[in-house]
Amino acid sequence: MESENLQFKLVFLYTGSKGFPLGDAYTNRILSLAKGLIRTGVNVKIFIIYPGKDSRVVSKKGVFDQVPYEYLTPLRTSKNKVIKKLIGAKGIANTCYNLLTKDKNTDAIISFAESPVQNSIISFFAHLKKILFIREANEYPKELLTKGKGGLSAFDDMKIRNSLKSLDGLICISRSLKDYFQAEYSFKKPVLIIPIVVDKTRFGNEHIKINDKYISYCGNLFGEKDGVDILVKAFAKISLKHSFLRLKLIGDISNAIEFEKLKFLVNSLNISDKVDFTGYLDRDEIPFHLINSYILVLARPDNIQAQGGFPTKLGEYLATSKPVVVTAVGDIPQFLKDGVNAFLALPGDVNSFSEKLTYVIENYSVAQKAGNEGHKLVDKDFSPDYQATRIVGFINGLAKTKEKNGSIFPVS
Repeated sequence: MESENLQFKLVFLYTGSKGFPLGDAYTNRILSLAKGLIRTGVNVKIFIIYPGKDSRVVSKKGVFDQVPYEYLTPLRTSKNKVIKKLIGAKGIANTCYNLLTKDKNTDAIISFAESPVQNSIISFFAHLKKILFIREANEYPKELLTKGKGGLSAFDDMKIRNSLKSLDGLICISRSLKDYFQAEYSFKKPVLIIPIVVDKTRFGNEHIKINDKYISYCGNLFGEKDGVDILVKAFAKISLKHSFLRLKLIGDISNAIEFEKLKFLVNSLNISDKVDFTGYLDRDEIPFHLINSYILVLARPDNIQAQGGFPTKLGEYLATSKPVVVTAVGDIPQFLKDGVNAFLALPGDVNSFSEKLTYVIENYSVAQKAGNEGHKLVDKDFSPDYQATRIVGFINGLAKTKEKNGSIFPVS
């Protein structure tokens, strides 16, 4: 039988802190890749194998933004540790059952689940059906982020190593992750780097005239991940001279203790009247705020999470064509050039970040041109369709190696 006449299916395995399809930045990445693959001609379905916390999820299966999905667990998780374990086991069992009985035409799986246990078990049953099993990694293993380099126990190391052994291939969001898995775990199987992707159609026609000019950040407001404290201090340094500007912080503020710490910092810098907190916004609400911002910012410090990751929000920033000020960490400098398509500050340096903000404010017409150049990256390197064709080629290569019907995913 010729490959053009075969039916092809690719399954995404998803677990996330927010309920699918509402989700967070990682959900947006998965949806963007899925839509790109569907446009390429691949039959894609998303299995949610562990539920999130969002109580607004109402349907166990359906089609969201052209992408079919199905929950193989209850819609929501539990606070009870025993029940959470049982829900996780049910998700694994139902996934394996589906692969063995219902979804017989599945050719490959891309797992966005980070659990080594989940991936090891599911990959075993996938291989029984000669289904390729690929893992997508968007940051360092959770154990490494929690304990730091050199802090992994022998058990942690064994779990990660065994999980990698079960893979046919690996997709990484950054070069640092690729180098890590190859160097630390001698991972010899094929690795594909897929950087951030963004569905630019979400950032098209919501321009309105707003009296206030906002410097906006979107993401996690707490902890050290995105350097919100550095951003707030940098804004305070420029706000006296440029009093027409406001700072908008878009993100979940439900953690009362951490929110009080952030408000205390804002108050101590005497900028509380210039800082707005939106609270958590759904994915469909975020484009409006980003598109109508004056400058978009991300002050990530140079920590292990930033080195291995690649912030999806950066792609969304660039899709708006607005000037972007961001720190030069991880793979960001491989794509963004200071003064050309963004403005790169030194990580962890309040003065450097405030200086970049000042330059953009005082040379805004030049900064707008850089914003337009940044948008071109969305059409090129960060395009879901372009990255989908690379994934198709990657899986084709894996399939040929496994001698599984030669080229299993023809590009339409």
